[in-house]
Amino acid sequence: MDRRRRRLCRALATASAVAVSGCLSDLPGATGPRNPPESERPPAGGDDAESPVSVSSTNAEASEAGELLVTGEVRNRSEAEATRTVVAEATVDGETASATTEVTVPGGGTTEFSVVVPVDYDRFNGGGSLNVSLA
Repeated sequence: MDRRRRRLCRALATASAVAVSGCLSDLPGATGPRNPPESERPPAGGDDAESPVSVSSTNAEASEAGELLVTGEVRNRSEAEATRTVVAEATVDGETASATTEVTVPGGGTTEFSVVVPVDYDRFNGGGSLNVSLA
């Protein structure tokens, strides 16, 4: 009787191994792109990542009227004075609002900026996104 039981256990173990190996042989392969998508927007700080004029810092807070107040600093690594337009775009619930301000930055210096984007700050703070760039 022990011999029959051993044969039965071996047969069941072998059958189970064969059944499981057939299930595992067709595991799904990787899907999707191998590289991240190309960005359609220029990098923050201007059209060229090597541009001597760039946005060096940003901050988002509520204005006195409850709208989105974007503040920050623009840095100029060149020797010549530069004038650029700061573009602040906020997206909330699929809707985009923007505001611009012009700044003049001395050569080798920085200039602070502030701009109010016409978006309710509480809505923005609840899941909005912000992109600040130079034009």
